[in-house]
Amino acid sequence: MSDVADMQPVETGSRLPDLILLAQEPSSEKRRALLRELTDHFFGSTQRTAAEDALYDSVLSDLTAEMETAVRAELSARFALSPDAPRGLIRRLANDEAAVAAAVL
Repeated sequence: MSDVADMQPVETGSRLPDLILLAQEPSSEKRRALLRELTDHFFGSTQRTAAEDALYDSVLSDLTAEMETAVRAELSARFALSPDAPRGLIRRLANDEAAVAAAVL
């Protein structure tokens, strides 16, 4: 699996149908791809509404719960220095095992 942090921002508007399909896939590989896409879009969006922030928080937190430790640790490292990181996601990562929590604590 490639690092979450290595992915480039994407234009999600044109990718929305693909993201919806990824969300419907049960495979962990497809779920990781969705997590990467959403993370990239979060960091590529400079202006988000409060509703969008809440949606990112909810979806990223839910997807993160399904991922293995290495993926959660990568995500934690990527969001650790972000001043506008979703609070619920950071809280979830901070309460995770040490390998995941260290970056956000």
